[in-house]
Amino acid sequence: MRLILFHFMVAAGVIMITGTQFYPVAAPIFRQIMLFAAGIFLLVFALQLVLLRKGWKEYELAIWIFGPDIVLVGMLVFVTGGVESPFSFLLGLLVIAAAGFAKPLASIGISLLAAVVYLAAVFLQELMTGVSLDSRQTVHVLLQLGALLLVGLVMSVIARRQEQLRLSEQQALDAHRRLSDLYARVLGAMQEGIVVLDDRLHVTDMNEAARLLTDKMAVKSDELIDRFDRGRELRHFLLSPEGQSFRQECDFNGRSVLVTATRLPGEDPDARWLLTLVDVTPVRELERRLAEQSKMAALGQMSAMLAHEIRNPIQALSQGLELLDRVADSKRKEIHGILQNEVKRLNRMVSGMLDFSRPLNPRPEWQCMNEFMQSVLQTLPEDCRSRVRLECNIDRMKVDGEHFRSVLENLLSNALKQGEETVDVSLTRHGKMWRLRVSDRGGGIPEKIRARIFDPFVSGRADGIGLGLATVRQLCKVNHWAVSIEDTAMGTCFEVSGPFEEVDERNG
Repeated sequence: MRLILFHFMVAAGVIMITGTQFYPVAAPIFRQIMLFAAGIFLLVFALQLVLLRKGWKEYELAIWIFGPDIVLVGMLVFVTGGVESPFSFLLGLLVIAAAGFAKPLASIGISLLAAVVYLAAVFLQELMTGVSLDSRQTVHVLLQLGALLLVGLVMSVIARRQEQLRLSEQQALDAHRRLSDLYARVLGAMQEGIVVLDDRLHVTDMNEAARLLTDKMAVKSDELIDRFDRGRELRHFLLSPEGQSFRQECDFNGRSVLVTATRLPGEDPDARWLLTLVDVTPVRELERRLAEQSKMAALGQMSAMLAHEIRNPIQALSQGLELLDRVADSKRKEIHGILQNEVKRLNRMVSGMLDFSRPLNPRPEWQCMNEFMQSVLQTLPEDCRSRVRLECNIDRMKVDGEHFRSVLENLLSNALKQGEETVDVSLTRHGKMWRLRVSDRGGGIPEKIRARIFDPFVSGRADGIGLGLATVRQLCKVNHWAVSIEDTAMGTCFEVSGPFEEVDERNG
């Protein structure tokens, strides 16, 4: 459309100049030719508009626009003096203008047409007036023809280059469109939610999976960071200049969502961070069911092992009761002590069994750890308490108090039974992790049971039940803590570690 408008504006200027400067002084025959040319121009202009409305491209209309224009300019040159016409320069302008829209070969054709039309206009003017061209005029005509052909050749080269650039641009646009379609299809097909954040942590884009996930959790897009980041760790990471990748699992509205943040390469402020949201609720539910099945299988195994372990104390009780009536009074006290020990042993078995089999649902709360650790030590007998050396450099920590207490009590009980030496207990922070270490000086764990030390009913002591460390492992598993064994120069060190959550100011 811009080509048509440009054409109309130039033609209107030429018609205005011709009508005011040349038409009043022209001969009658030339006046008729001028009127005829104006009528032909209007018809051609109307035809161009019709072809354009039918969907023709501008470069397809180039011949229909510039061809008639060259003929009309040739008529104008003819009626305004031939070789002396001031409008002969318009032929060169038309050749130059055609290069911006026509094909390379069309540009050369238009320049040849302009040269032929100019030559015809000059010789028709000479024929009508009967005045021959002098040498100056002949040179002028030759120069004009040479200029038209040279301009046509140069503009055809430019047109060819423009066509190549246009083709490269179209290919780049097509490739970009295909990549955009592929990007949209890939993101739409992904089961993981993808969220793009700008440098102000505002959501700039997300895929359909992310929209469905946020709708399912009733979270608006501009609330993602605040609702997921209750411990402020994610926001702190996103605002840090050196952070590259971060991952945490969030529980929200009964759903478990794994959030992974990755810094995007480049300096685009509208695409600074990529968040991946994965609803791991089904996975956690499957893990819970598998844990229940594993626990039921373990309970079955434990029942069989417990029956085997109970048999010996029951036999000892039965034999002791039979002997009470047969032995002398001096022996009865000894038998009575044996019976009491066997009853205590049975009580420990049942208590350990109950602790191991009870449901475990972590409920983390903020604990004052110095007071907490001291309260655990106060439950120990005086002779045992005096052997424990405690180190605690964490003031407050968010853990399930009952589970942490049970872990510490079982590890302490195990360590204190390894001998009469000092037991070292420490609770320290290492970066984003807390670490509980309980070390004894009992000489270490026998190699034959080391690999099974956390299994139920596995103990290195003759009077051991083998449920304390099994309970420790179970509690660590449900709380996502890690438990490990380390040999020391004097004995064994049990280490339990977990993620340290920064103290929330709102919680004091």
